[in-house]
Amino acid sequence: MDYRSIAIQAFHKIQSSVGLGKLTDYIPALASADINTYGFAMRTNDGSQFTLGDAEKWFTIQSISKLLTLVLCLDKDDSILLNSRVGIAPSGNGFNSLIQLEYENGIPRNPFINAGALVITYSLISNYANPEFEILNLARQLSGNSTLDYNYEVRIGKGNRFPKCCTG
Repeated sequence: MDYRSIAIQAFHKIQSSVGLGKLTDYIPALASADINTYGFAMRTNDGSQFTLGDAEKWFTIQSISKLLTLVLCLDKDDSILLNSRVGIAPSGNGFNSLIQLEYENGIPRNPFINAGALVITYSLISNYANPEFEILNLARQLSGNSTLDYNYEVRIGKGNRFPKCCTG
């Protein structure tokens, strides 16, 4: 499959929407982001990679991190989905909604809503001595970027002098 051509077509099709909409304002790092930044990066299983637009600019991944934690969790605890601690169905509700969770006896619909991500995080805490390091290490491996790091402004908030990992 010609992923590069598909990505280029999609990139150009979406490009006309760049700058439209409104930035999230309840997270300061997102409120101050450049709404006109638009990039794409791809790395295939054979190691081929290419980028388009502003792909070299750093950004905060927010809920994309839920995919990284799921991959890491499944590497250690592939029963988490099979044992119905987290479902695999679409929710139809917002990522932070608790309504469906109440109707379904506390079992989150999927690992990409906040309740599901919390179950995944609990599994990571249970299975890794240093889950924060493991998540960052996986992100570095997958991206091929050894300088990738946490955005400490997002992670611990403005005004905190040191990240949790460095405060002892």
